[in-house]
Amino acid sequence: MQKITKKQSNSQLIQIGFLLILFGIFLCSYQFIQKKKLHIFDKMGQKLYYQKEEVVNKTKDEITAVPNVEEKNNAEKKEDITNNISTSEYIGILEIPKIGLKRGFVDPNSIHNNVEENITILNPVSMPDEKNGNFILAAHSGTGTIAYFDKLYQLEIHDKIYVEYQNKVYTYEIVNIYQQPKTGTIKVYRDSKKSTMTLITCTNGNNKEQTVYIANQIKVE
Repeated sequence: MQKITKKQSNSQLIQIGFLLILFGIFLCSYQFIQKKKLHIFDKMGQKLYYQKEEVVNKTKDEITAVPNVEEKNNAEKKEDITNNISTSEYIGILEIPKIGLKRGFVDPNSIHNNVEENITILNPVSMPDEKNGNFILAAHSGTGTIAYFDKLYQLEIHDKIYVEYQNKVYTYEIVNIYQQPKTGTIKVYRDSKKSTMTLITCTNGNNKEQTVYIANQIKVE
């Protein structure tokens, strides 16, 4: 009887040991599968991310026949003819607190809508209230009286820009800054599914390039 009991105990121990081995194998396999699964999902996520970024980067508007915006220095100062423009002619105000800029802009069809007088609205014209439009402004840099964008080079990604237009305030956030050679054509890289603003001026300290600032509209009040 004792021998039978002993044999049964040994058999039970063997069974328990076998079950423990199976559980260990299952646990190791499960952890391995989970790691592989996370790795695959991570790779898929990265792939989707890069594909999305690639699509955004390939989305562009090309503005042709835009006159180069030159740098205006003290030696090139002209009479400030904007004094002759009535404030009632301004249809909106551009404000960039970081660089202390607050300046009105006129109707795009006005004779005063040119870089020799004002911050200028460029074609294709798309005002701030147009959904998914691109509000494009250009001005001189340098130290002249009409160098309204003289401090634009101080701007960085995430800086805010404000536009007062049609009794509303549009808030923009800079998302991209890049240079373009002065060829008479400016390529604007933007997300066409968003309302954006583009600022263009001569690159600080470089008379062969222009700097392009892309900002997304993030709020309307």
